[in-house]
Amino acid sequence: MPVFYHLSSFLSYLGAILFMGLRCTFAIPCCAILISIITVDVAYGQARDTAELPTAIKRRLYKTRNSLELITKFGMIVNHPYVQTLTPQASLTYFITPNFGLSLDGTYGMNSDRPNRKCIETFVNPYDNPNLPKCLSASSKTAQEIFTPFQGLPQAQQPNIGPAYVSILEPQLILTTSLILMPVYGKLLAFMNWVFHFNYYLLAGGGITINDFYGQKSKASTGHPLRGPLPIPGTLDPKPGVSYDQVNEYGTKGRPKPRKLNSPTGHLGLGFRVIFTQNLSLHLESRAIVIGGLPTIKKGVYSYKLYFNLLGGLGFRI
Repeated sequence: MPVFYHLSSFLSYLGAILFMGLRCTFAIPCCAILISIITVDVAYGQARDTAELPTAIKRRLYKTRNSLELITKFGMIVNHPYVQTLTPQASLTYFITPNFGLSLDGTYGMNSDRPNRKCIETFVNPYDNPNLPKCLSASSKTAQEIFTPFQGLPQAQQPNIGPAYVSILEPQLILTTSLILMPVYGKLLAFMNWVFHFNYYLLAGGGITINDFYGQKSKASTGHPLRGPLPIPGTLDPKPGVSYDQVNEYGTKGRPKPRKLNSPTGHLGLGFRVIFTQNLSLHLESRAIVIGGLPTIKKGVYSYKLYFNLLGGLGFRI
C-alpha cells in the first residue's frame, strides 16, 4: 500500500480520538463520526486488497425496498434549562426505495423539574441581610428556620421570598411525519471477524405537539408584586415578595395553572444505523425540534422553542 494511505488513515483515527477527548456534550454524534472514519477506511482497504470494491459496496444485508420497520427508541431533550424531559419513542417506517422512506413517529414526554426551576421559584430576597441562601431549594433548612431569626427587624428590612415564574413548556406528546433519506451505506469489520453493515440517514418532517404551557406570573394571588426594585425610602410603595408562611404563593403551589396547547412542530435530524441481521438494527439519532405558536405576554405575539433530542434504540423489520 502507498505510504500516503497509511498516513491519512492514522491521522484520521488520531484526529477523531482527540476530538472525542474534549468532553463534547454530544457524545453520540462524536462516536458516530469516529465509527464512520474507521469503517470507511477498513471497508475501502479490505475491498481494494481483494479487488472486489464494486461488489463489496453493492452487497447489502438489510434490504429495505418495499419493507416496514418498527423502531423503538429512548432518549432525552438535552437543552431544556428548567425541565428534564425523557422521550420514549415509537416509529413505523415504510421504505419506498433502498434510500428513501416515510415514517410516522410518536414521542411521549416524561417531564420532571430540574434544580434551576426549583430555585427560581423559591428565590430569597435578602434585603441587605447576609448569609442567606440564594433560594430555599439550595438550603437544607426549612423556610421557618431561615426566616424566624429576622422577624424582630423593621418590616422594610425583613427578608422574604420572591419567586420568579417564567414561561415554561412541557412537551407531553409529539406526533410527526418524517421523510427519510439514506445516502450512505457501508460496512464495519470488528475484531477482524464480524462484519456489520451500517448507514447514515437524514430526516425532516413536521406535525403537532401537545404541551403543558406555564405562562409568566409576576404577582401573587392578592395582586402583590413578587419581584421588583426596592421601594424608595419614605414612600408607601409595597415591598416585593411574599412571607415564608404564604406557602401557596411560591414553589410548586404558586405556579400558574398550565394550559393545554396544540402547537405546530417541525424537526430536522441525523441518524446512524448499525445493522446486525436481516431483521435487526441499532439506531442512534439526534433531532432539532422547533415547537411554535407559543403565546407571550404581548397579545397577538407568538414565540417558539428549539429543543435538541438525542435518541437510541432498536429497529425490527416487519
